[in-house]
Amino acid sequence: MTLGFDWNVLPDVTLTASGTLSNTRAAGGQSLMTGAGGLNSSAGEIALSKTGLFSNTDRLRLTLTRPMQIDSGRVHYQTVAVVDRLTGDLGVIDQSTSAATQKRPLSAEALYGVSFPRQAAELQMFVRADANDVQATTLKPMNYTAGGRYRIAF
Repeated sequence: MTLGFDWNVLPDVTLTASGTLSNTRAAGGQSLMTGAGGLNSSAGEIALSKTGLFSNTDRLRLTLTRPMQIDSGRVHYQTVAVVDRLTGDLGVIDQSTSAATQKRPLSAEALYGVSFPRQAAELQMFVRADANDVQATTLKPMNYTAGGRYRIAF
């Protein structure tokens, strides 16, 4: 379930927020199952946008997000394997682990964009900082990303 709102605080300033809660369940009798209570996940975002910061055609957006993450729940994996190496007997092995991560990821982003007269050109820039990113390829506590885009019409 996702709930959100947009609120025009001023004619050129908008506050946006949304939050998501979910519960995922996988029925029994499968190789991969969830625990009895399923997997509980959540995500959220809050953003502040301002148009007309330096000109009539620009926009700044500041965003703070917590990406979708499993907060609680267990995953069970069942498979048939050798349970007694001496006799070679087969049996069902049930492996279980918590699906929740211990760290809560958090991201902050700033985006600025401007269109030039008669829309002859556009320029967009952004910077993003991620804390506790469990999918990052490095073990740094913070990861940074910056980028930009321009368009020139002929």
